[in-house]
Amino acid sequence: MMSMLQRASARWAVGVMLLGGMLLWAGCQQPPCRLNAPPQGHTERPHQLQDQYTYMNDNALLAEMSMSPAHFVPGRADLNALGLRRLTRYAELLAVYPGDLHYDGADPEPLASQRQERIRAFLVDAGVNPNSFKVERGMAGGAGMRADEAVAVRDASTFTEQRAQTQGKGGDWRDDTARMGQ
Repeated sequence: MMSMLQRASARWAVGVMLLGGMLLWAGCQQPPCRLNAPPQGHTERPHQLQDQYTYMNDNALLAEMSMSPAHFVPGRADLNALGLRRLTRYAELLAVYPGDLHYDGADPEPLASQRQERIRAFLVDAGVNPNSFKVERGMAGGAGMRADEAVAVRDASTFTEQRAQTQGKGGDWRDDTARMGQ
C-alpha cells in the first residue's frame, strides 16, 4: 500500500507531466493568421480575407481624402507616425486615383498653411504628380452635411423627458443625472 507521501509525490509528478505536455503542445501550434492591410505591414501568415480588408481600407481612404491634426506632432507641421503611414498610402492611391486631399484642422495661421504644404511636399517627394492633386482646407469627404441636417441629428440625439418615458425609463431622468453628479 502506498504511503501518503508517495501518493502526493505521484500526483505532483503527474501534474508536472501534464503541465509540461500542455506547454509543449501549445508551443508547437502555428501562429494565427493576420488581417493586416497596408500600411500596417507585411506578414508571412496572411489571412484569406486580407485582400478584402485592403480594398475596404482603400475605399474608406478615398471616400474621406483627408488629413487632420491627429496626423501631426502637436503645434508643429511635422508628421507623426500615423501621418507618415497615412500619407504613404495616399501617395500610392493618388498615383492611381488623382483628386483633392483635404486638411480639416482648425489650426491658426501659419500652422495650417505649413501643414498643408508639408502634405503636398510629402506626396510630391513620394512620386505623386503635383498636377494630379490639390491639398485644400476642408472637411473630410467634402463639404459635409447641410446645417438643417446637423440640427436634425442634434435634435434626434437630445435626451428629453418624453424620450425617457417612451424608452421605458420612467420617472424623472433628471434625478438620475443629479445623483450621478452630472
